[in-house]
Amino acid sequence: MELRSTFQSIISLHQEELPFALQERSTQLPLDGNRIVTVTGIRRCGKSSLLGLTINRLLQQGIPKERILYVGFDDERFLSMSPENFDELLQAYREMYPDTSLKDVYMFFDEIQLIEGWELFVLRVYKNYCKHIYVTGSTAKMLSEEMASALRGWPDEYREYPLSFKEYLAFKGIKVNPFSEAGKAKIAVSFRGYCEEGGFPEVVLEKSKMEKVKILQSYFNTMLFRDMVEHCHIGASPSVVRYFLKRVMNNLTKSTSVNNIYPNSG
Repeated sequence: MELRSTFQSIISLHQEELPFALQERSTQLPLDGNRIVTVTGIRRCGKSSLLGLTINRLLQQGIPKERILYVGFDDERFLSMSPENFDELLQAYREMYPDTSLKDVYMFFDEIQLIEGWELFVLRVYKNYCKHIYVTGSTAKMLSEEMASALRGWPDEYREYPLSFKEYLAFKGIKVNPFSEAGKAKIAVSFRGYCEEGGFPEVVLEKSKMEKVKILQSYFNTMLFRDMVEHCHIGASPSVVRYFLKRVMNNLTKSTSVNNIYPNSG
């Protein structure tokens, strides 16, 4: 019952936030494809925001917020959750809206791959209750081909990436005439900024240069150390991985040999 109450609290909280205040992206997910829609991509590239933008489009088409079921599973309250607990989610929604059929609900499961047995739950819901299911998964835990395999060929797959340069300009609010001299100069300066800070939305929207560096460093540590080591089952210590990555990144424009990177012992 405690888990059911937690689900109800999360569902209600997200419904109160609708519509989400989000910047538009180039990628758009289908609204009525009658297939499981999966979104994979690197951490912090905007997968959750893509779900939020899809929800906003549903609201614009007249879908009431009560028919939106959104749960993010990157929550410490789900750390001890087991596969058999998934049914609590369906029961939680049924108690909240007993007059709404599950077939009319749009279900959004963010980072659901963090919970063991998620794929069997998603398939069961899709085959028996609801055809409007959206699932995100970080490449740290579930590569796109692995997610497709887990869902046995049912998903309609999408990959999300960090911002393109066009999206970067939109996030910065930069609108110029690309054919004028002033416009070309502004675009050139913006492109240098894009190359320096990259296309992660959180970094682009941050005003402080110092904070940008801190955020990027945290991404580097998380994605290249914890995620890579965990997913690839690397037995080397973090210090060895850090040394290797720094050597590779310092030689991006040249061919790299493992023998050259390996410290000379003699």
